[in-house]
Amino acid sequence: MRISNGVGKYIKNIIKILILLINIGFIFSLYLCAREANEQIEQIEYTASDTRDPFVCSLPEKPKEILVQEISSRPEAENRLPEMNIQGIVWQSDNPQAIIDGQVVKVGDTIKEAKVIKIAKEGVSFVYQEKLFTLNSPNVEILNSTKAKDAPEGAR
Repeated sequence: MRISNGVGKYIKNIIKILILLINIGFIFSLYLCAREANEQIEQIEYTASDTRDPFVCSLPEKPKEILVQEISSRPEAENRLPEMNIQGIVWQSDNPQAIIDGQVVKVGDTIKEAKVIKIAKEGVSFVYQEKLFTLNSPNVEILNSTKAKDAPEGAR
């Protein structure tokens, strides 16, 4: 038995619509399952307590020994370190570095005619005009000023 051409197209269209409705129902059921799963998931809050600081080196610090001779035969005015500002220090590494006036320096480098001989947490040490100078780290200066403010009146 043969179905007329118009009726065949009609049945094909109905089948396409039914398949489309089944797909929409399937997608909607997936959406409902996912929504229900999200409601059941615990909210996890990350806290960084009791964790290791990734910026702190866990290796032991290797001391760098550099001999410095202090010869001070020049007038006091000439024995002052040029104006420099420490902006950052990385001291716990095999290659300690400091940012001074926007320039990255390491032990052995020279900045404003001052040779860097030591970079530590407390600051940077230089030899300038054959004399030893230490420029304090900004953190040390802040810490010292905070301690002075917190100290009792008689201890200042």
